[in-house]
Amino acid sequence: MSFNARPSPLVPPEISAIICEQVSNRGTLAVLCRTSSLFRAQAQHLLYRSVNLRECSMRGIKSWALSVTRNVHLAERVHFLTLRLPVSLDPSDAAKIAHALSECVNLKVLKVASADGIFNRLPDCKHTWIIETCSFRLHKFQNSYFETKELWMELFWKVQEDIQVLSFPKGTSPLPVKFLPNLVAVHTSNLAGLPPDRPLQRIHTSVGNDLSSLARYAQSLTTLNLTRHWSLSDRDITLSSTTQTIANLLPQLCHLWLVETRKDDISGLPPVSEPAPTKAIQNLSHLETFVFHTRNVGRLVDSNGTQTTAYLMDVPADIESLGLVIMTVCPTLRRTDLGGEVALDEQLNCILTRGATGEIQAEHGTEFDSDAVSMFW
Repeated sequence: MSFNARPSPLVPPEISAIICEQVSNRGTLAVLCRTSSLFRAQAQHLLYRSVNLRECSMRGIKSWALSVTRNVHLAERVHFLTLRLPVSLDPSDAAKIAHALSECVNLKVLKVASADGIFNRLPDCKHTWIIETCSFRLHKFQNSYFETKELWMELFWKVQEDIQVLSFPKGTSPLPVKFLPNLVAVHTSNLAGLPPDRPLQRIHTSVGNDLSSLARYAQSLTTLNLTRHWSLSDRDITLSSTTQTIANLLPQLCHLWLVETRKDDISGLPPVSEPAPTKAIQNLSHLETFVFHTRNVGRLVDSNGTQTTAYLMDVPADIESLGLVIMTVCPTLRRTDLGGEVALDEQLNCILTRGATGEIQAEHGTEFDSDAVSMFW
């Protein structure tokens, strides 16, 4: 007697799915793909759902493009994609990327950056045709690569009315808000281009801007991210005074993120001292999360008129002590994340969380990822 029935899998599908979901390392997921057909299906789903090619060479990007072009079922699994592309993109490479993107019909979040490494270079790539004919309908789009003038991207905007989050971190062109009826979150250095008639919920901009225009969003804005690039235009504006300005303009704010994005490359200068944000923060009576990451401020000073306390950002105990003061003066805070870059690429941070019964727990680390803790996205 012969049997043609296939043998039962050694591991039930639901168990293999649980195993794959517990794996956070993409290399391990790739190994699981080669273990068996059962693990391959589950691991590929996780590998291709969120694809980050930001640090990949063009060879790596082309390899991914070829993979999803040849295997449409993999392209259909892609929901989140991050790319970093050279400004001088070879036309044949651009065509391969365009083909791959056209197959990613379920893509919802797309982030495209320039690989030239020039700080504050405006996006000027004219290869907008790469994304113009794609059938995906984005919910979130970050662009610091393609030319942002409406003339170049009008075809793209006309079919992307589902976009809710738009990030133009380096763009100066007017935002294409007339094409985006569902827009609720904007990242821009050009506050003048913000739509005055939209109840925006989340905004990301720079410290050096005149923030007074944000007052029009006082009733709707829940999240504000502010970056200080440590340039001549904004290094004289302290993070503490910025916090006070925000407290005056947006007293209903729930999430505040203040981050220095670059460390001064001039060696030999003493650490900068600034006032601590303790007084300003207590005026934000609805604040739930607070991120405060410095790269050039080495000391934060808190003074109540009779006593002055200095908190050194290269001393873990001082960072925690400052965090406890902030959590105390602002009892609505659920989480505070304080960090300082003590030397180039050497960081310290402390995350303080308030439990359901009011107890405060502190967790120290030796690095911080400002974008990962942002509430903007």
